[in-house]
Amino acid sequence: MTAFFGAQMGPILFIYGFAFILFGATCIAIARIGGREEAWVVLGLFGFFHGSGEWLDLIAMVGGDSPAFGLVRLTVMTTSFVLLTEFARRETLRLGLRAPGPWAYIPLLALVAAVATMDGKPAGEAFARYIFGFLGAMATSLVFARFARAYSGFTKRLAMCAAAGFTAYAVAAGVIVPAGQIWPTNVINYDWFIHVTGVPIQLVRGMLACSLAFCVWSIWGKSASERMARVIVDTALDAFLQMNEAGTVIDWSPKAEAMFGWSCGEAIGRKLRDLIIPPENRAANAERLAEFLKNARRGNPGGRYEAPSLRRDGKRIDTEGSVSALRRGDGYIINCFIRDITERVQTEKDRDRNREFLDRIIENISIAILVKDARDLRYVLVNKAAEELWGLPRRQIIGRTARDIFPAATADVIEIMTASCSFQS
Repeated sequence: MTAFFGAQMGPILFIYGFAFILFGATCIAIARIGGREEAWVVLGLFGFFHGSGEWLDLIAMVGGDSPAFGLVRLTVMTTSFVLLTEFARRETLRLGLRAPGPWAYIPLLALVAAVATMDGKPAGEAFARYIFGFLGAMATSLVFARFARAYSGFTKRLAMCAAAGFTAYAVAAGVIVPAGQIWPTNVINYDWFIHVTGVPIQLVRGMLACSLAFCVWSIWGKSASERMARVIVDTALDAFLQMNEAGTVIDWSPKAEAMFGWSCGEAIGRKLRDLIIPPENRAANAERLAEFLKNARRGNPGGRYEAPSLRRDGKRIDTEGSVSALRRGDGYIINCFIRDITERVQTEKDRDRNREFLDRIIENISIAILVKDARDLRYVLVNKAAEELWGLPRRQIIGRTARDIFPAATADVIEIMTASCSFQS
């Protein structure tokens, strides 16, 4: 197997380089579309430089090497690892952690240059891998592990796989180096690895690059979906809030801020009942939440409700909510879209009051009023004056026709009188 892979080093180096250029293109795409321009461009440049460096090694193997060309290859490789380290440094700062400034590269680069000048290109490459390759990949691994804390489910696993991939790459690219005269390059090197495993380290690095490109692209794809959902929530006309099974708020949209008067920072971490539920309704709300979760576990994870809500300033508003439960691990996350229906409720109340007022007028007016359905001529409304006129209670009139109530001759007269207008006396 060793002989076979030895004969295939050209294609292996090509695939290795291509894999990292693919990784770089993935990172650049994320930078352009995903809103993380600076750091992800740096990571993409690492992929491009590193892949190009492997292709330069392929050119040197096929077309021959020279000291000048060797220096170019060393420069390209070292630059790629510096870019990897810079990505980790920038993301570390973005996460609010401490990291050294760019000045830290100066003495480290000087050390690599000094070793390459005194002991030759292989020693310089080994030190560049030890200093920038190993440390940069390990720092990037820690960054992705930190990313994983912000995700859940499959995305979290992808981020952890990327962290594990960069840890493996730290060993493959930063520990296993070209053979040299000093320890540990004379012990742990390319020849030792292929002797132990039968596989060239370049093939392993290429496979790691492909897996890293897949993980990073998948993480971004999932994150893009989440960002799109976030945009939809933030621009929705209805207020959106999310809480856990205990009723603690874990998300609060800008519309919820405007509707209820609490900022996102103030709302998250507090009980929803303490924010928007009127005091006299809180016990009933707790019972309704328990019943809702019980129904969710039975396979009915959604529902609608209308209830009064309380603003921060104490003003009460009428709200309509659409609630759904989303399975998350062993429990549920509850999503609520809430609409302010105060104006609609007020309109309905005004309409009901007007109708009640009109009903009172009709009931108490001295003129007999009877209303019947034009389709079947059955009476649907009878006022008190009509009851007195006909000497019958309305329960004996409503739902019946004149022919059901009176003799045929009397019914004929009534139907003639009411053929084109209401009957009154």
